[in-house]
Amino acid sequence: MPSETFSTYELAENTVVEKFLGFPNWRAEWLTAKAKRESFSSFLMKQFSNQMQARRYIQVPVAETKLVRSTQKNLPLYRLALFTRHERGKGHWEQALKYGSDQLGLGFGK
Repeated sequence: MPSETFSTYELAENTVVEKFLGFPNWRAEWLTAKAKRESFSSFLMKQFSNQMQARRYIQVPVAETKLVRSTQKNLPLYRLALFTRHERGKGHWEQALKYGSDQLGLGFGK
């Protein structure tokens, strides 16, 4: 997604990301990431993972998350990630990603 979509979050009076991350100085780091052409969603995922790691959870790289898209326009909706404090949980998540399939519908009426 283009970063312009998220420009409203960059406004100083918008505190949504600050409240979500619990990190008031996120904009300075976002400017650095933006200059490196990182997407806003990737940046948010990395920052959230950093905050979870500070709470003793195993850090989750963006590549180990599952992007869920809408079925009609294939637009990104959200990312799924598993934060755990034990390597066994991480192993289960890796297996779910490896063998899981995209669910496009619930199958009702088939």
